[in-house]
Parts: sequence; structure tokens; C-alpha cells
Amino acid sequence: MTTGPILTINCGSSSVRAACFEADVRWRAHFSGIGRTAAQLTIWRAGEMTTTELSLAADHRQALEALFSAMPAVAPAAIGHRVVHGGADFVAPTLVEPHMEARLRDFAAMAPLHQAANIAGIEAARARWPNCPQVACFDTAFHAGLPKAAAMMALPRDMFAAGLRRFGFHGLSIASILAALARERVDIGSERIVVAHLGAGVSMTAIQGGRSIETSMGFSTVSGLPMATRSGDIDPGAVLHLMRTGRSADEVEDLLYRQSGLFGMSGLSGDMAELLASHDAGAEEAVDVFCRTGRRWLAGLAGLLGGLDRLVFTGGIGENAPRVRMAMCEGLAFMGVELDATRNAASAGVISRPGAPVIVEVRAADEEGEIARDTRALMMALR
Repeated sequence: MTTGPILTINCGSSSVRAACFEADVRWRAHFSGIGRTAAQLTIWRAGEMTTTELSLAADHRQALEALFSAMPAVAPAAIGHRVVHGGADFVAPTLVEPHMEARLRDFAAMAPLHQAANIAGIEAARARWPNCPQVACFDTAFHAGLPKAAAMMALPRDMFAAGLRRFGFHGLSIASILAALARERVDIGSERIVVAHLGAGVSMTAIQGGRSIETSMGFSTVSGLPMATRSGDIDPGAVLHLMRTGRSADEVEDLLYRQSGLFGMSGLSGDMAELLASHDAGAEEAVDVFCRTGRRWLAGLAGLLGGLDRLVFTGGIGENAPRVRMAMCEGLAFMGVELDATRNAASAGVISRPGAPVIVEVRAADEEGEIARDTRALMMALR
């Protein structure tokens, strides 16, 4: 295997991000608005940004074709992909092979908004660069070492042995945050850290000794906190009630993944920025539920850690919604979480009050950078 540019492809539920890395990042590209009437392609290169409005891209295949045609030319030495669900099978970056792709499709029901898109990225890259090695980097891998008590659900033991367990997600985002802290010489091995990834998908993870010990997402990407269109945790009895009163499994899946969360509660939008700008009662209630649930998870995770040294907000909401950060931290001064209102409003790097026991930060995750590092490391190991 030879060294050279690493291309990364990160297919989300309605967008695709790509980037090219050598010693450092050469360029980044973002195709947004898949399935909407207006799509947008943005490319960052050499400190400059260009944005192009595009006609409808009905699916990820069309979006990837448009992105590949518009992005700077590259002859990658390897291509790294974000894959949301690796189950118990894949707990480290893995070279993509045909038998592996078949197994990845088996996990689609646990991540229906993402897994098929991730596989579409692999297929599109193979069609464009047929002889280039491809590497799958898994969101679940970061949580592979969860303590058994965190991985287990309160179901019969034989179900856990058969693979019905909590996996955890957003691992690439979390790993990139920890890597950035380590580069700044933060002793992540000795700190008790919570990373709050708040975006269209939402999770919170407790980290001790540099490892995940508990996380809000579990078996599937619909669990935990409310999200843009996903319900988060609800009473299982409510699901049984829906099915007993006539809804099929497919209809319930659509309800929980696409019709619930901020969108369902507000009746307006799953976009937190739109809800924060609205004076509609439904919008305000949706934001309140989101923040209240986040505050409950923060306190609970700090309890499992035995205290908290650092809280990091990341993701589109975590980085850009001061009101949400303030509301999630409200009332948590008893455990050392105290925000500086001015710094929080400015989304400064450190937003905690000077001298507060817990450092609270706003950081941008770099999933593409993490994918590139993992991909290059695997390629070097295979040389």
C-alpha cells in the first residue's frame, strides 16, 4: 500500500461531506439538501469558499455524482467512509470487502436514516475509483468497550448473548474531540468528561480514562434524547399500544424516526434554529423538552462518573445555540457547571465561568479528520 491523498466520504441522512487529506486537509466539500427542492454544494479550499445552488438531488447516488463531478480532482491512495452501525462485528476501521458489505446491510434496521446512505457512498466511490482500497470507520466502534452493565438491556440474558445490546453512536465525533484535547496536552486519561453531540442526531457520552463508560444512544439511532425528527427514549408500552391499535412495524418506524422529535413535538420543524426563532407555543414546548431531557442526561452521566471535570458541546446545535446550552446547564451549579453568560452568547471556546469547577467548552467535531487518520493508520499497517 502506498501513501498519498486520503479521501473521506461522510454520508448523512440528507447530506454528504467529503474531504481530501495529505499532511493536512487540502479541501472540504459539503452537499446539503438531498431530497429537497433546492440543494447546495459548498467547497472550502485554500481559505476560500464557493457555494453553488443545485437542482433537486433525489437520493444519495445523485448527490454523490454531483459532488464527485464538482470537487477538486483527486487520485486517492485510499478512501475512508463513516459507517454509523458496525454492530458487534466491526469494532475498528476495516477494509471494505464484499462479504462485509452484506453484513453492514443487516444493520440497516437499527440505523435506517444512515446505514443505506453509508453503503451508497461506498458503492459510488467504487464506481468512480474501482481499484482504490476503501476503509469503513464505525461510529459504534468507540463504544465497543462499554462496561457490560452499560451495554446490557434489562432483557433475558440469552438476548444479550444473541446481540441485543446497547452499542452507542457518534463515536467518530467524540474521538475527534478527544484527539483535539490530547493535542492541546489535556490529560484525557485523568479527566471525567461528557461530550454532548447535539445536531440532527443527538447523544451524550460519559468518558473516563479516555473511554466511553455510558452513552445515551443504545441499540439503535432512535434512542436517547429527542432529535430533529427522532423520538429518543419513549415508554416501550407506547410502541406496543400503537401496534395493537393498528399501526404496522413500518409505520411505527416511520413515526419514531421521521415524524417525531423536535418536528413532531412542535408541529413546525425539526430545525432547532427555526424553533428558537419562533414564538409558537409548540416550538417553545419542543425546545423545553429537548433541554430538560439534556439536563437530566448531563446530571445522570456526571453521577456515573462520580463528578465532572469537563463538558464539551459539539454538533450543529451544540456549537450554535447558546440558549440551548444555557438551558441544559441551568440548575447544575451544584455539580460545578456554571456558564459565563457573555462567553456563552458569543459561543467562545470556553464558556464556563472563570474559576468554575467544571470546564465547559464549545468545540467543532472533525469526523472527516478522524476518518482520515484511521484510514491512513490501517493502510500503513497493511503495507
